Amino acid sequence: MDAIWLIESTRECMAKTAEKLYAMGIYIKDIKCIGITNQMLTIIFWDKVTGKPLCNAIVYSDARAHDRHQELERQMTKDDRLKYQKESGMPFTSIFLPVKLPWILENNPVVKEVLNQGRLLTGTVNTWILWTLTGGPNGGSYMTDVTNACHTGLMNVYTLTWDANTCSKFNIPMSILPDIHSTSELYGYVKEGPFQGLPLSGMLGDQPAATTGQLCFKQGESKCTYGTVASLNINTGTTVVTSGHGLLTSPLYQLGKRSPAVYMLEGVVASCGNVVKWIRDNLGMITKASEIEELACTVEDTDDCYFVPALEGFFCPYWTDDARGVICGLNMNTTKAHICRAALESICFQVRKLLEIAADESGFPIPSLKADGGMVVNTFFMQMQADILGENVVRPAMKETTSFGAALMAGAADGMDVFRITEDRLGLEVEFPQKYDVFEKSISAEVLEKKLKRWEKAVQKSFDWMKE
Repeated sequence: MDAIWLIESTRECMAKTAEKLYAMGIYIKDIKCIGITNQMLTIIFWDKVTGKPLCNAIVYSDARAHDRHQELERQMTKDDRLKYQKESGMPFTSIFLPVKLPWILENNPVVKEVLNQGRLLTGTVNTWILWTLTGGPNGGSYMTDVTNACHTGLMNVYTLTWDANTCSKFNIPMSILPDIHSTSELYGYVKEGPFQGLPLSGMLGDQPAATTGQLCFKQGESKCTYGTVASLNINTGTTVVTSGHGLLTSPLYQLGKRSPAVYMLEGVVASCGNVVKWIRDNLGMITKASEIEELACTVEDTDDCYFVPALEGFFCPYWTDDARGVICGLNMNTTKAHICRAALESICFQVRKLLEIAADESGFPIPSLKADGGMVVNTFFMQMQADILGENVVRPAMKETTSFGAALMAGAADGMDVFRITEDRLGLEVEFPQKYDVFEKSISAEVLEKKLKRWEKAVQKSFDWMKE
């Protein structure tokens, strides 16, 4: 991704927002604070003197360090990998920075030169935006928050600080990493544009923000965001739960420096909205994303067709780069409608698997699942998820829960006095009227059990395709 585009699109968003607010009779003086939320796992490298990026931002799915990861993994024992996961909260895979960051430092000559000159700064998208908006080379705030820091794979999930042993082991200089802060405190002031002078006081990654925006402040409350990928999050309170099935352990939020961190378990389905895009762009079965619902509705079921969308391997709970997508159960009656319906079902099956694991490992029963993200506008898909989950799925009328989560964190910071922190400092008291749609399961247990067994059989056929 182009890091310049990231900050320019942010500035454009702020300018257009200011225009809309003005048209509504809301003025800059009426705004108390601003929050930042961002796509996690994307790393940016820039020169602290010039303020310019040194290369494109590296996103989570970049595979150039795959061979390096395989080599490092062969050198690690099972105990080494378990120790890393327990301390960082992340499984040892190629999407995190212990693999990617050293690769860039060694293979990009521009980055290497700026590092040797002592001018290199690195950070995830939130750090890049914060640093730039608060002044950049002229005193910009060089910080990150506990949620984004954790998802780099370099932070100790217990101490909420960069892990010196991990950085040393993977040859990562800690001098190029930003300071870690809570998700709700004053980080600095906007130095430019229509919001100049306003405090930036909330900062957290997109998935924790969406979970917070869904008001999941109690243990066991969970949500799933259906976007390019699907991300399931469950609040585990102040308990750090280490997963034995590859789920991520991370802070969900921390309401200021004086508050304990509230943690979550997170499961990620690699293929969600991008599967719909693949069916549209690569197979040409639909011309726009919304058509997949119309097409899937034209058949009563998949006619025993199953689609395993491991197009870039699997994330949770398998964590394998070697799986590839398969479509099984095809027969002479199979149509593109059956395949589209099977594609939507594949997302629901994967989310169910994650929810089962999260409930088992956290020890909290999950009576319903809150849903948000771009795909939840698909009512047919939401009903399908409730059927395959066997539990209620709750969809909020307000779709922008991620932005709302960032606003909650900003408004809860000391001195902002927009939202009240509870007495135990583990949640917020939010008087905000929200409307929900509730989807209840509508298929029998026998039909669901058969579908689940077929799905697991199909998943097994996707493994080990890329192994020599």
